[in-house]
Amino acid sequence: MKMSYQQKLLLACLFLSLFAVTVAIGPWLKHRGEAVSSRIFDRPIEPAPIQLVSHPGRFDHALVSIVGQCVIRFEHMVVQGSSDPNNWTSGVWLVLNEDQVDHWETLEPKSCRVTGVIRKGPGGHMGRWPAELTPVRDIIFYNN
Repeated sequence: MKMSYQQKLLLACLFLSLFAVTVAIGPWLKHRGEAVSSRIFDRPIEPAPIQLVSHPGRFDHALVSIVGQCVIRFEHMVVQGSSDPNNWTSGVWLVLNEDQVDHWETLEPKSCRVTGVIRKGPGGHMGRWPAELTPVRDIIFYNN
């Protein structure tokens, strides 16, 4: 079957359109694909805290592992990108039970890796936080 000039032109336009759409949404698909993969294979993804704060919906219900600064004390349980414990715009609230708080309590910011399931916010104490980790599976502290 021979293709006419118009059919070839139409096919080329369709191909170029598909290519352009793929290039345009590629970065979004990367994070969305990681989040979906995390939900299916139970393998954590590792976004930076600022990525979670900026776009919590991209990671909603995904298993994540975050490296940042942890502060765990009464009414303040967070992992964040900055060491300022009052900078709630750079962090994620941690939903911990009483035993976890007693086990991991740290009044000063400490370097840590937290693994848990992200839920987009508002969340945390008084709904000030853009996202929260619940449940928290593990926290590993590093020497500062």
